[in-house]
Amino acid sequence: MFTVGSEVYCGETDRFEMPVTFGNRELGPVAGYKDTFSLSISFLADRDAIAELLPPSLSPGDEGVVTVGYRMVRGAARLRGRGYNIVRVDLESVYEDAQDVFRAPYAVIMWESSPDSVQTGREYYGVGKLFADIPDLDPAGSEWHFECSEYGTRLLEANTTDMKAVPPRELANLDDRGRFESSYLNWKYIPGLDGRAEVDYLTTVDSWFEPKEAWVGAGTVHFELPDYQSAPVSHRVMVGLETLRPLEYKGAVATRGPVEIDRTASKTFKSDLS
Repeated sequence: MFTVGSEVYCGETDRFEMPVTFGNRELGPVAGYKDTFSLSISFLADRDAIAELLPPSLSPGDEGVVTVGYRMVRGAARLRGRGYNIVRVDLESVYEDAQDVFRAPYAVIMWESSPDSVQTGREYYGVGKLFADIPDLDPAGSEWHFECSEYGTRLLEANTTDMKAVPPRELANLDDRGRFESSYLNWKYIPGLDGRAEVDYLTTVDSWFEPKEAWVGAGTVHFELPDYQSAPVSHRVMVGLETLRPLEYKGAVATRGPVEIDRTASKTFKSDLS
C-alpha cells in the first residue's frame, strides 16, 4: 500500500476498514465459523406492511414471509476463535430488472453482541446492523427462548415449543453435497456530509452451511415497542417492526454446524430502479 495525498492505493487482495491509516486488515476471502447454532421462526405478514420496509428496487415475495432468526456463533476465525450472538429479521423479497430476477430474504435489521462484527458488516456489506445484548440460548428440552435488548430494555423475544430432532438420514437428504448455500440481501447506504447518498446499492451475503444436527417445531415472536428514552438507537426500528403482525406462523427450524461466508461471491444490485 502507498498513498498519494488523500488517495489510498492497494493490491487486489487488500481490504481496508476504518481507521484506514493503519493499513490492511488480514481477513482473507472466506469468513469461517467453526460452530454455529441457528434458530429461525417464520410467519406470514401483510405484504403491504412488508413493502413499506423494503428498498425501492425490492418487492415482497408471493407469500409475505417474515423470519426472525437467532444464531450463536462460536469459533469465528477473524476474532481468533471468539464468539458472539445474532438476532436478525428477514423479509421475503424479489429483485427484478431487465437483466435479473433474484429472490432472497432482505435483512431489514440485524442485532449483534460483538461491536467488531457490527462495524465490519456495515462497512463491507452494508448490513443494517446494530449492537444489542443477546444472551446465549440453552437448547435443552423442547421449549427454547431467545431475546435481545438495548440498555436493559427488551426489543423482542421468541419462544419455541415441541422442538424435535431431525433423524440423521434426513439431514443427508437436505442437499446432495450435505451443505446449504444461502444468500440474503442488504441495502448499503452511506450518506455524505451534505445529506445525499455517497454509496447506495444492494449487496448479497453468500454463505455455505454444513448441518450436523437439526430440529423442527413451533414458535412465536413478540416485538416490543419501547419509547425513545428506553431504546434510543433501536426505537425507530421497533416502530417499523411492530407493523409486521403475524397472520399465520409457519414453524421453527434449528440447526447446528460450521458456516463459511464467501466474501468473493457477494453481488450488487441497484437500490432504485426509477
